[in-house]
Amino acid sequence: VIFVGMSKSGSSSILHKFVNGVSPGLNVTMSTAGYDQENFRIKDKNFDCIDFRGATSGNMGHALDIWTGYLKETNIVVFVIDSADREKLNEVKNLIDKFVKLSNIEDNEISEDSVFLFLANKQDEEEAINSFDLIILLELYKLSRVPWCIRSVSVKSALGMKETLDWMYEYTNDPRKVTIMSHEELIF
Repeated sequence: VIFVGMSKSGSSSILHKFVNGVSPGLNVTMSTAGYDQENFRIKDKNFDCIDFRGATSGNMGHALDIWTGYLKETNIVVFVIDSADREKLNEVKNLIDKFVKLSNIEDNEISEDSVFLFLANKQDEEEAINSFDLIILLELYKLSRVPWCIRSVSVKSALGMKETLDWMYEYTNDPRKVTIMSHEELIF
């Protein structure tokens, strides 16, 4: 599993909650650049993760080199979005485009069984953009190279965290049994 998110999106905090338990009240704030490796267990499965911290579209050169080395062995790419930070949406969209471009199934850079899991974090905040609106604003409906899913979460209140772990577990067991989306499935 690869975790990535813009600075202060909550990607490292979400991974930390997955590693240490998803109960509300365990509040972790991590805002560091670089990457880290973690692992956690869901039922009978171990998930090995690499977390690219504090990503921006301008500082991803080194991280993208490392990222491409992990693609062939990656089942799930978790992209955390700060759904309450409207000012960074354009930068988030550019970063998603860069990552998806690198994840070219046709060139065998990423496994055909891989999925992009977008987590719309901070859904407990008043100014948060809901998942459906993020699909439109970030043009996720145009993604054609990999299947994807978007889930609403809050690392602070633990909203959607357990359900996300359940989804990840089910996806790695049998991708056909969980809801994923592709550009063909969305009608506007």
